[in-house]
Amino acid sequence: MPLKKEPSCLGNSKDIALKRLGSLWNRLARDDNYLNLYREFLRDYERLGHMKEVTNETEPEITYYATHHGIYRPEKSTTKLRVVFNCSSLTDNGISLNDIQNNGGVIQEDLYAQMLRFRTYTYAFTADIKMMYRTILINPKQRNLQRIVWCESEQESPKIYELSTVTYGTVSAPYLAQRTLTQLSMWMKRLTSL
Repeated sequence: MPLKKEPSCLGNSKDIALKRLGSLWNRLARDDNYLNLYREFLRDYERLGHMKEVTNETEPEITYYATHHGIYRPEKSTTKLRVVFNCSSLTDNGISLNDIQNNGGVIQEDLYAQMLRFRTYTYAFTADIKMMYRTILINPKQRNLQRIVWCESEQESPKIYELSTVTYGTVSAPYLAQRTLTQLSMWMKRLTSL
């Protein structure tokens, strides 16, 4: 994650995340379908290795706990629930993770340049990369800045998880995705020229 400020300027976010988890549970408890989809989403997130439970009892000096909520649309035929990680959630000193991130700028060509280049080749392909952000790992040293709290039921004590991949609620996510694609294409050019 490109940062423009030191993470040490972040305040306490865990208490806010725990409070928001309580509010989330109030909503989840009212709708079994919503609850089941939410649980399933986070179980898949963990099963795929996109988040890992933190078992170390010692809290690092610098952490950021993102809040999360669901956008639930039961009428949709494809994705009825999308879980949003809110990295703009303020810490107790009024600074969020997104406030200290550098967005990285725009490195993607504009559409006109892409269309011109697209026409110069005999063959071309396009793709929609499913879960694109979730295929890009975050530096393990920065994962303590992408923590969440979650519990499977209201009766359970909340557990702490670290998100292992680029999170779509972060300012730098679009840049990191595009930068990764650019780097992969550079590596492929080098490999094919050998």
